[in-house]
Amino acid sequence: MFILMLFIALPLATVVIAAWDGVKEGFSSLWVLAPVICFLLPMFVFFNETALIYGASYSVLGMAANAIGALFHPHHTK
Repeated sequence: MFILMLFIALPLATVVIAAWDGVKEGFSSLWVLAPVICFLLPMFVFFNETALIYGASYSVLGMAANAIGALFHPHHTK
């Protein structure tokens, strides 16, 4: 169950939320830190410190998804 959460649920949530944020708000560099910070609590509760590398990989996924979502951000110019 925890492996399913580590490899499917958390990365999927990261990608969906980052892409949605990219579409709504444009590109944000906060996606470098947000996934790692949000992953800290589940890492210590369900896993151990060796799973911290997955938090870094979630940051890469988050940045990529946010950048792709930002391509679809409507640019309102007046």
